[in-house]
Amino acid sequence: MGEFVVEKMRRGIIRPELYVDNPDELVLGMLAVLIGCTVWLILATFFGLPVSTTHSIVGALLGFTIVAKGADSVNWWEISKIAFSWVTSPILAGTVSVTLYVAVRHIILRRDNSLRAGMWFLPLFYGFTLGALVFFVIFKGSPGLGLNKLPLWVMVLAVAAVAFSAAGVVWFVGLPYMWLHINAHFDERGERLRESEAGGGLGWEGVGSRLVLALQFRLAELRARLSGGRSEENEQMYAHAHEFGKLVDESAPILGSDKSGDSAADSHSKSDDASLASGDVTWSEKFDPRTEELFSFLQVLTACVGGFSHGANDVANSIGPFAVIIAIYMYDDTLQRTNAAWWILLIGGAGIVIGLATWGYRVMATIGHKVTKLTPTRGFTIEFGAAMTVLLASRLQIPVSTTHCVVGSVAFVGLTDGVKAVNTKLVATIFASWIITLPFTGALTAAVFAVLHAIF
Repeated sequence: MGEFVVEKMRRGIIRPELYVDNPDELVLGMLAVLIGCTVWLILATFFGLPVSTTHSIVGALLGFTIVAKGADSVNWWEISKIAFSWVTSPILAGTVSVTLYVAVRHIILRRDNSLRAGMWFLPLFYGFTLGALVFFVIFKGSPGLGLNKLPLWVMVLAVAAVAFSAAGVVWFVGLPYMWLHINAHFDERGERLRESEAGGGLGWEGVGSRLVLALQFRLAELRARLSGGRSEENEQMYAHAHEFGKLVDESAPILGSDKSGDSAADSHSKSDDASLASGDVTWSEKFDPRTEELFSFLQVLTACVGGFSHGANDVANSIGPFAVIIAIYMYDDTLQRTNAAWWILLIGGAGIVIGLATWGYRVMATIGHKVTKLTPTRGFTIEFGAAMTVLLASRLQIPVSTTHCVVGSVAFVGLTDGVKAVNTKLVATIFASWIITLPFTGALTAAVFAVLHAIF
């Protein structure tokens, strides 16, 4: 999906036809854009500020273009649409995330049997998340793979097949595996065991062992239901299957009673999270830690979908100038009529992986710990809302900021526990860095281009 945004950055903001007589000037300009953005992003990352790569690229393109060809050479209509999306995208992502979080909190987290309710709804969440991802990939998307030429009924069938298959696999294998994991790491009161005690209960260690046991577990549970009893060959397995069967028994009420009254109010307590930049404590509602652990498995999937959306938009923005240089150097294509080569997208993907593995922890610490108190349930809704917003924008060829979407979602979800639950000072600092980004990268890129132009 990154091809859509790459093409917007190559031809939508600047006018390549102005450089037909002097393509070297366009190459120098794109090089200056990359240098200016790199300097700003390194500085911001050093200070742990989640600034926008999209902001940086667009600001740098403006700085170079205005210096090289004047303000009339900029496609201001496209700039206005992009700028408008920077305001609306965090609001849209935050609205999606907070709506989903409030629904999960009411339907699952505030119930007296929230773990059981979570077990019931988790396969639906898995299926819906993967189905939505497949929909964005194939519905008029990914022209390089030819998926946009598929008939509509094939697309709908593919989305439904993936969604139902994912939900079925999670129900059959995932749920017993997660139940085994939770049993091994929490005691009967729902308190997490110490590292030395974890792994007890069923006595199985390791992911592979638990997967095998989960399959045996589900088969034993089904056999017991079908036969109306159990054999003597594995009494312990049937006993565990019976306990799991009670947790997902269709005859019992799924949701149970709502604890959103006094019990929910009592669950608001001060957090001693010392990582807050302001030094203040946050206030956030606490839920059953076993249910939170259950959602941590789902959060792995939504984090992957978020990474996919990041590659479809922000990484595509970043390699747009590089794609321009390659098109001129290899194909003498100043007008940018050729599509970006697949290996250019691959380089961009490799870059984000290296950056995440080296300096990514700085920005992760800011968003994950310092803005508000995050838990797996909150993280799931934040990642889902931000990812869906970015994927939609990518399909519409709008280079929105993934950073804006994620921060907007984090702030909106945090505000459900009140203003005290959000580090407003840090949010204000992040907002200020967003405002500074465009003029800073524009001015820096203009200066770099002037120097390069004078030298070459």
